[in-house]
Amino acid sequence: MGTMCLSVIIPVYNAEKYLPELFACLDKCQWNEGDEVLLIDNGSTDQSSIMCVNRALEDPTLYRYFRYTEKADSYASRNYGVSQARNEVLVFTDSDCKPDSHWIDAIHANLEPGVVLGGSIKIEIVRNTIWEHFDSIAHLQTENMVHTKSVATANMAALRADFDRVGKFTERFSGGDYDWSRRASEKGVKIKYVPEMSVVHPSRKTYGEIEKKEQRIAYGQGLAAYKGDCPYIKLLLTYTLKIFKLDTNMRYTRQLRKRGFTFSELAYFNLKFMKIRLQQFKFSKLGYRQVSARKLKLK
Repeated sequence: MGTMCLSVIIPVYNAEKYLPELFACLDKCQWNEGDEVLLIDNGSTDQSSIMCVNRALEDPTLYRYFRYTEKADSYASRNYGVSQARNEVLVFTDSDCKPDSHWIDAIHANLEPGVVLGGSIKIEIVRNTIWEHFDSIAHLQTENMVHTKSVATANMAALRADFDRVGKFTERFSGGDYDWSRRASEKGVKIKYVPEMSVVHPSRKTYGEIEKKEQRIAYGQGLAAYKGDCPYIKLLLTYTLKIFKLDTNMRYTRQLRKRGFTFSELAYFNLKFMKIRLQQFKFSKLGYRQVSARKLKLK
């Protein structure tokens, strides 16, 4: 395909510690005239808004700033970004990601009609904690995701025509990209894994960060169930069975053992992992009841 202009859509919420590195990485990418980066502020309460506004003022030919507060939802923010985008290629990443300098080149080289691109998402391990390694094992395994016909919005690109063919992201707080991927497959849109289309994602370094992530996922599943994706009783049964699904614990334990963690560290991990399962059960119910995500301090 000939070179087409890109609209990169980035939802932002309280990301002030990540934005300087995001902007520095985007500065190293090869942009074409007409490309744009849309910063969709989802109601930040830190310095993110000011940082994004300043960026748009410093480089108005590339950056555009929007404040979207109708819903506390990154997928609603992405849908709003799509509605404001000017170009025929839609690209998605997150405010805490660091795109490779060849990220844009890889998108241009691989994009074609009827295909959505899923790039590599490398989890950055800094402190070498057991939770960082668990995060790298359990979340954002993009190559495996593509094999199961899934793509993550942390690193995704598609022609607008194909995006419109599939439809907007379901505004379910968490897991909207998996739902979009399922619908894309049903519509005959293929998912292509592109390792050169790479971003680095910070790891979750503590139990508290992992717990919050799992709460968000379960809450999103509860919202989806309320909207008709599955009956409430099935939702409860699914998360009840997760509590007792010890083979999952064993699989993670084996992988963490291979990474050098001691038996005492693995015993601690399994104890905390059981608490995560209980939190998932609780937050799936809160999602179904539509308790405010902001009230629950999930966002």
